Order: sequence, then structure tokens, then C-alpha cells
Amino acid sequence: MLAAGVLSLLTPQLVFAHRGGEPRLVDVESGPFRISVWTLPVPLEAGELNFIVFVAQSSDQNELIRSTSPVLDANIELIIEPIDGGRPLVIRPDHLEATNKLFYESYFELLEPGEYSAVVTVESEGETGEVDFTFELERGLLEINWFRYAGLSLIAVVFGWFGWQVREERKYGEAD
Repeated sequence: MLAAGVLSLLTPQLVFAHRGGEPRLVDVESGPFRISVWTLPVPLEAGELNFIVFVAQSSDQNELIRSTSPVLDANIELIIEPIDGGRPLVIRPDHLEATNKLFYESYFELLEPGEYSAVVTVESEGETGEVDFTFELERGLLEINWFRYAGLSLIAVVFGWFGWQVREERKYGEAD
């Protein structure tokens, strides 16, 4: 038990987002920071997305025990841009939307499936760090034309009702 505790202090810690999510970056060093990013839903599909960022202070590599002290006063900027070109989306995750106040979190909508690049910029006390990653956005339920299916279903019900009425008229008409 003691060995497991000591081992956990000597190895990099993976901080999990409050609801899981898919890790996009885990404990990536950038300047004076260590940055992790998770995304929800899993898999990412067109519609409402949730990006969760964790920022920790980077410790001196000469230290035996690495620090994972969270940075709670950073300004985070997330720039998301379609890889094939298009207008970038600028998001500023914060603690207000975060369930766990150690994280910076943001909810937003992306409706076009495709491949995207994301750049996370962290600024705190005059120091800056930046990391990037790419992700694939799949076609989501928003892409399904529910009105078309509802209309087709209504037509099927109407034709079924007319068919049943004709059958009932023939059935009673033959009995007379």
C-alpha cells in the first residue's frame, strides 16, 4: 500500500474530466504549463460539444516529484477551424460552466461534420503556453431530417386507415 502511494507521487498523474470524455491531450508540456483536454460526446458528432481543459503548473524537470498544482486563474482561448478551410470559431472556456471548478469548460455547437484543428492558448501571470490537436466531427442526429420521416409516417398511417376502411366496407357490403 505504501509502495503504491509513493509510486503515485513519482509518476505523472492523469487527471480525469468530471464526466469522462475522450482525451485529446494528456499532460502535454507547453511553456510553464501542463495541459490536458477532453471532449464530449464520445464519439464527437455534429451538434452541441463540450470541451474540458485542465491546466497545471509545469515543474522543474530536475525535481524528483512532479507538481500537478492546478492553475485556476488562467485565460484560456480555444480556436477551432475546419482543416479544409473555413471560418475559425473562438471559444473561451472558463470555470463558470465547469462542474468541477479545477477545470475550464465550454459548451458550443458545431454543425458541419469533418476534420477540425484546435489550438489551445493558456495565459497566466504574463506567461503563455500553446498546444494543438485535430479531431474528427461525425454526422450527428441533427443531420437526420426528422420532418421527412414524420411526413412519410403520416402518409403511411393515412393509407393504412383508408385501406382498413375499404376492407370494412367490402366486408359489410358482402353481408347485405
